[in-house]
Amino acid sequence: MRRWWLAAAVPALILALVGCGTVTTPNTTTGAQGTAASSKGSSLDPPFRVVTSLEVVTPDAKFDPSAASLSLYQNIPVYTASGKVVHLDARKQPILIEAYWCPHCQRTLLLFNKHSQAMKQRPILISTGFAQGTTLQQAVKLGEAEDAALHLQNYQMYYYIAPNFATRLVPVGFPTLVFPWKGKVGALYGEHTWAAWQPALG
Repeated sequence: MRRWWLAAAVPALILALVGCGTVTTPNTTTGAQGTAASSKGSSLDPPFRVVTSLEVVTPDAKFDPSAASLSLYQNIPVYTASGKVVHLDARKQPILIEAYWCPHCQRTLLLFNKHSQAMKQRPILISTGFAQGTTLQQAVKLGEAEDAALHLQNYQMYYYIAPNFATRLVPVGFPTLVFPWKGKVGALYGEHTWAAWQPALG
């Protein structure tokens, strides 16, 4: 257990300046990201609440994408709100992977709202970070609460409720944007300024 915690703590520490670290479930007390150790075993999702005043950081101003795994992001199985399985491909459109309880994700979505007219490609949203055992119906209700509170502007939202999500599609932290880049897939992790996000959404 101790060895696992140390391995998980390193990327979490790196992302502390720009985004939520890798976790599998939210902290049910604060509604924001818990540490890997404290959130392990959590079985309840906190209700949605606006947490944009928490974990405030200076957004990364650089467009410096990392090369992302083609095998991981070219065939992402997600659910629609009605329960249909859809497979998404980040080589074809930008995809923002976010958690409803993450303050960095909430601020990113508000920033995207502010600059929606400047987007050439609006990202598809994958909502995840749910506690183990969350049903699709419960996830959809949380997504609807997030949509209503943040006034999301015509985004396609899908749901990924499989366990251990953070160790797969969000290897560094929330939010994660994956997008077509140099014929492959690029990834940006954590909060960025609009100028840094914009090249990925063009």
